[in-house]
Amino acid sequence: MKTVQLKNTHIPAVALGTWSWGTGANGGDAIFGNNLMDEDLKPIFTKAMYAGLNLWDTAAVYGMGASPLQSTLPVLRRSRHH
Repeated sequence: MKTVQLKNTHIPAVALGTWSWGTGANGGDAIFGNNLMDEDLKPIFTKAMYAGLNLWDTAAVYGMGASPLQSTLPVLRRSRHH
């Protein structure tokens, strides 16, 4: 995976946007109509991590102040190690 230097660290050159993953009034289900749940997202997350794509864009604006993925990504990360 190609990285770029940001101050004293290297980060992936590509970030994965997650707006369509959220739920609620401003989440992916309301905006895009996709209704993705944790079990739907797990294979996407796993394949992305395996490919070295581990920079996730979870902008707070996606949830109007609290990204819904603040709870989803930790669940997916924990399940990856079990």
